[in-house]
Amino acid sequence: MACKAALSRWLLLLFWCAHLLLRSCSSEIDRSQFPPSFLFGTSTSAYQIEGGYLEGKKGLSNWDVYTHKQGTIEDGSNGDIAADHYHRYMEDIELMHSLGVNSYRFSIAWTRILPSEF
Repeated sequence: MACKAALSRWLLLLFWCAHLLLRSCSSEIDRSQFPPSFLFGTSTSAYQIEGGYLEGKKGLSNWDVYTHKQGTIEDGSNGDIAADHYHRYMEDIELMHSLGVNSYRFSIAWTRILPSEF
């Protein structure tokens, strides 16, 4: 549980550092230096951020099976909660908006689209 809390704090710190970096660069880089169609974006990968383990009729992914096997991960951690984007996506989108992001590429676990019960 401590590992998951540390990961959440780390991600929050990462977002905050990115925010500060963008603020400090604002005098050096201005959006007007880019074409109007330029996209300032972020991206995520499902297992690394999603969480929501087995919620919404999700089936098991290869990573779910692998990380739940005793001894495969040294500290026993897994992505059951990850950054909890499954429940906190609106907060995450607000953070991206506050950073001036206008493009977001995200992935969804295939096991949410085609669950094992299919």
